[in-house]
Amino acid sequence: MLERVQNLIHKDDKCKTIIQIVLNNPYIELKDVYKDLGEENLADYDKALETLIDENIILELTSQAGSSIESRVPKKILIINPEISDQLEI
Repeated sequence: MLERVQNLIHKDDKCKTIIQIVLNNPYIELKDVYKDLGEENLADYDKALETLIDENIILELTSQAGSSIESRVPKKILIINPEISDQLEI
């Protein structure tokens, strides 16, 4: 699996950027990842994120929101797969 991660990092800068954001901010909300990426090329970053989730490099967790009106909408939390996070070198 680590080899697939390294291939994606070297092949696609967008994947590398997303992995760095999630690695530096474990348990980051999906909306915060999009804020960090900016508004340019969000569709491209969305495809890269989908690839990382499909490859189980980034895990998408669902959490209940706070006690506000938004509490009915679950939060999406992202983390790096624990199996590879210690070995990951970016």
